Amino acid sequence: DWEDTEAYKERQKLIISDHKEFDRIYSIDQ
Repeated sequence: DWEDTEAYKERQKLIISDHKEFDRIYSIDQ
């Protein structure tokens, strides 16, 4: 079950932080 690996957890953290950054930039543009 590769979802329990550290690499998967790190990737999820990056995805989440990217979404937060996108939301921040997008809300500034509105």
